[in-house]
Amino acid sequence: MRTTMAGALALSLAACGTPMRVPMDPLAKSRLGEVKVIEVLAQDEVVVRPPPSASAGAAGGLLGVVIESKVGESRQNDLQAALTPFYASVDDFDFRSQFNASLSTALAQDKSIRVGQVEHASQKLLDTELKKQRNALPAGNALMVCTTDYTFSPDFTRLSITTRVEMTQPGAVEPLFKNTYFYQSAGLGKGGSESLSAWGENKGARYRSAAGEGASQIARMIGLDLAAGTGEPVQPVLAVSRHDFFGSFDIKGPVLSSEADRVIMRDTHVFAGSLHSLPYNAGGQPK
Repeated sequence: MRTTMAGALALSLAACGTPMRVPMDPLAKSRLGEVKVIEVLAQDEVVVRPPPSASAGAAGGLLGVVIESKVGESRQNDLQAALTPFYASVDDFDFRSQFNASLSTALAQDKSIRVGQVEHASQKLLDTELKKQRNALPAGNALMVCTTDYTFSPDFTRLSITTRVEMTQPGAVEPLFKNTYFYQSAGLGKGGSESLSAWGENKGARYRSAAGEGASQIARMIGLDLAAGTGEPVQPVLAVSRHDFFGSFDIKGPVLSSEADRVIMRDTHVFAGSLHSLPYNAGGQPK
């Protein structure tokens, strides 16, 4: 598997937009027939975004960006040197297959909807093709499309996964269900080439583990959201840090699930009802 930076800025802007949530109405759910699922994961490799001081869109080179002069050639060389062993350590790792398996298993076990056929696509489908497939379904059935991207944070300390889900029925204009789900791993290292090297240690053990956790967490969030309907828990409400292309900011909202070192929250502050799985230790501090 290879790591790329192509399209990094565009991905960042898309991820930092305001996703609109359409909750699953209990009455509509009770009348819902079988749901066909298309899971789209177009990336063969994790995206490494440039730091904010870099310019995106340049061609050539493993980094795929023009590093501004103030960043310095030495820093670029350090990152370049760290990328090569990382490539080698995870070249045999197939994130797409792992993610597909996690999502398929979770949907099969979810009793809130009746899932039928599950297809996995390695390229994004045109809206016309999706509309054709949706309208070919029997009345009362639905098509659920799950589109996933994954990336390292610009400082290389965290792995982030984003999945956008939309469920529609034949002939309908508005979605029956829609939301966006974010996973972010705990931080690793102090950033830059140090963190990238740490991700590649022991045949990429930490990267493989975070990717596996992320796939499971995304699948869990989709299940929680489908079961939630239009109701929301009121307490507890937290503010937990998330790190992205534009820096660190707080996700604020009610908790849907918590573990010793991780919490699943519904953001009510910036991301309009989306779910976030973020590292959070037992002492109440972001990791």
